Amino acid sequence: MIYFSEVFESSTENIQHVKNTYTIPKAEWGEKYFSFYNYGIGHQERRSKTVTSWTDNKLLQIYRPILSKFMRKHGLFQPGTGIFTLNEMWGEVYNTEVQTVSMSRQHTSNKVVASWVHLMDVPGKSGLSFLFEDGEIHHSKHQNNSLIFFSPGVERCIDVVDGDCRVFVAGNVLKLR
Repeated sequence: MIYFSEVFESSTENIQHVKNTYTIPKAEWGEKYFSFYNYGIGHQERRSKTVTSWTDNKLLQIYRPILSKFMRKHGLFQPGTGIFTLNEMWGEVYNTEVQTVSMSRQHTSNKVVASWVHLMDVPGKSGLSFLFEDGEIHHSKHQNNSLIFFSPGVERCIDVVDGDCRVFVAGNVLKLR
């Protein structure tokens, strides 16, 4: 289920940061799908496969204010309902060398109250699809610059890219208490 969407345009500098930080060389992972969440958040040293507690502070600086604003606007972030963290976010860069899986979900923890994805630099169709509980696949009609909030249990996928790369930033909103 999609909760809501808003439009947020990224600067060229911020798009380049995600491309530089989250593009995975084909030689490193082969042609298999690999979770960018684990790659970006879980690895301080990009060449290392050892899990660490690295956080992309640049993404936090960009997205915390805008996420908070949209959450307040849509009633997802209300005073007195608990403390939320927006620290869990990562970049995703899909190109002809990075293959995706059909459907997956990043989190099913009961602490995750919402997931989100920002179509940061997505020429043409987004390639983003959601699988709803009734088994229906919804091909997102959201365009470039869309910031979409949705239920964390919803499975989603990105179609294989056949041209320009697609740059996304994604994350989860966690309730701390």
